Amino acid sequence: MSAIYKALRPSKEEKDSKVGKSTRANRQRVLLISSRGITYRHRHLISDLQALLPHARKEPKLDTKKTLYELNEIAELYNCNNIMYFECRKHEDLYMWLSKPPNGPTVKFHVMNLHTLDELNFTGNCLKGSRPILSFDKSFDMEPHWQLTKELFIHQFGVPPQARKSKPFIDHVMTFSIVDGKVWVRNYQINEPAKVQEDVGDVDELTLVEIGPRFVLTPIVILEGSFGGPKIYENKEYVSPNVVRAQAKFSPIYHDKRKEQEKPLETIDMRGYTTLANTGRAFRKTRKLRDGGGLEEFLFRGQVMQVYRDMMREVYLIKDSQVRNEVRRYVKDEYRSTSHVSDLETRRSLLIGGIRNWRSVANNLGLSRTGGGVAIRDGMDRDKNV
Repeated sequence: MSAIYKALRPSKEEKDSKVGKSTRANRQRVLLISSRGITYRHRHLISDLQALLPHARKEPKLDTKKTLYELNEIAELYNCNNIMYFECRKHEDLYMWLSKPPNGPTVKFHVMNLHTLDELNFTGNCLKGSRPILSFDKSFDMEPHWQLTKELFIHQFGVPPQARKSKPFIDHVMTFSIVDGKVWVRNYQINEPAKVQEDVGDVDELTLVEIGPRFVLTPIVILEGSFGGPKIYENKEYVSPNVVRAQAKFSPIYHDKRKEQEKPLETIDMRGYTTLANTGRAFRKTRKLRDGGGLEEFLFRGQVMQVYRDMMREVYLIKDSQVRNEVRRYVKDEYRSTSHVSDLETRRSLLIGGIRNWRSVANNLGLSRTGGGVAIRDGMDRDKNV
């Protein structure tokens, strides 16, 4: 038995050759998590990043925003050595935290100008689970904090060769460019012509077609530890969006718009217009006076509606259904012919003629309430009866 074991056991030279050929495995796993209060656009961005990162594990939202060091325990629980945490403030400002637990470092970014895949609707496409080529600007090698940021981007967005859900294909490029102290992130498809696919054409004929999503990252601070520790870098040029909104409120343009919005309306004397009280309130709420609409025309339009509403009430007193339908159709036609006239005087004359015709119709039908109490109130002569 021992002879068989010795024969099957590899020799020392074979062991040394295997050790020499073995390479260090690239094991990167990203914890993708967000805070409470994110908007639908932020949620769609996180879903797009999850589709692009097959080595990421998405977790439910984090309830707290103060004790962020709890993310280290969650990452250890799910065997993740990278954390991508999205924090939303005031339901509009989105921040991205990139961390290497448990020892750090941590970089905090302000996410601006984000556009999801559904918003862009580009023609580019890539295989889900494929590995990207990470392209960095030369500016990342100029300063130490950009070098550190570049290394974090490689660990977060670089898909390992043997990730669990990855596919052995490389068909898209993620570019990171520095412009005005901000990182511009884009995602492109590698478009191969038919000649290149058949190994006939030149590789230089490859083109890039944007896929999305796209967003801009403004670095704020770099911490030595994972969601804690001393600051090793702080962006002095960064201005909080709260400060920007506060300064906008003190600008003269903002106050001019505020004064225009809060311009006092003309007062409406509703005495004698009890049936049109709700109509007057609606007119004030719509603020049509400020846009040049006439109050007299508005009130007269309400009076026309009130007159024909009284006519319809009397129509429903007719017992014969056939006659009732014919009279109701007649009243509707009269109302349409009156309401579609733009001239106020013409509309008033048509209304007076319509009321006279209605009185004759009501008398012929023998109705008890024959519209004799209908009064035309035009704001100047409220006691004028037809």
